[in-house]
Amino acid sequence: MPLPRILIIEDDKPTASKYARVLKQLGECTIVKSSPKVFYQLLLSNPQVILLDIELKGDPIFKSKKAGIRILEKLRELPPPYRHTSVIVVTGNREPEIETRCRQLGITDFFVKSAYSIHELRNSVTRSLERWEQKQREQKQQEQERRRKEFPTVILFLAASPLDATQIGWYQEFHDMHQALQRAEFGNQFDIWSFGEIRPSDLQTCLQKYRPEIVHFSGHGSKSGEIILEKRGGESHPVPVEALSKLFSILGGKVRCVVLNACYSEPQAQAIAKHVECVIGMSGEIYDGAAISFATAFYQALGFGNDVKTAFELGCVQIDLDRLDEPDKPKLIALNNDPATIVFTE
Repeated sequence: MPLPRILIIEDDKPTASKYARVLKQLGECTIVKSSPKVFYQLLLSNPQVILLDIELKGDPIFKSKKAGIRILEKLRELPPPYRHTSVIVVTGNREPEIETRCRQLGITDFFVKSAYSIHELRNSVTRSLERWEQKQREQKQQEQERRRKEFPTVILFLAASPLDATQIGWYQEFHDMHQALQRAEFGNQFDIWSFGEIRPSDLQTCLQKYRPEIVHFSGHGSKSGEIILEKRGGESHPVPVEALSKLFSILGGKVRCVVLNACYSEPQAQAIAKHVECVIGMSGEIYDGAAISFATAFYQALGFGNDVKTAFELGCVQIDLDRLDEPDKPKLIALNNDPATIVFTE
């Protein structure tokens, strides 16, 4: 995760350098000393906190002694998110009307250089960044809730292509699936979240965070039926069949369909089907072209309002239409449900 960005507006070089040394552990610091560079850096990096001196000597645009006030006024006229940036004023000007005007313009804190400690300044910046991080979390949560309401069906696309295995075209698979849903009549009722280089620890996080109705895996499978994820260093990590099945028994409450678009994944599909309405696995080795053709047609059919059984059959037919000679590899498993009754569109 990138560091927060702190913009230091200070014309005295030793003072600006001192701020940067103290604050470098909190965020990436950039120093500017005049208004033209202020607005350039503001638009370039969108800082989370600004340290602002009021008296910027020789400013080429705001030639008054109180150029910092004019910068602050212009900042508050900008569109979001720039106008909402946290500003901490550190100035040598002790005039009460200066502090009053700054507070009217919504600053976070006001320090007089001759009467503050550097630790107080650091604490103020820390609090500002904590508020920003909290707001980011709240906005992300609101966006997820909005998307859940706007897109009734969440598809979680997980992919792994370990460095020590043949590289697969999961990027192309995701692209073609996404395009197929966009072309479909009800494609706007699906929301796809995609994640590559999946490690075992990511599975629980993704299932709990995104609460999908459909989970799609693109990657390799072993001849013993295990899907292959990645270790931290990128090497292959086979996932035990029963372990993955147990994960879906615990966290698969909203999951209605699982697609394991990986070689030899039928045993894993059989195990997961004990806990999920329907699961698709591959009965043997399947090549990239056939896997992508199947997935593209399958999701396009769902996007046109078809049930899972029909979508599955259309996926198999597409492999035949593309002359890829593997239409019998995908297997649809539904132990306790009729896939002809499972529809994801309204």
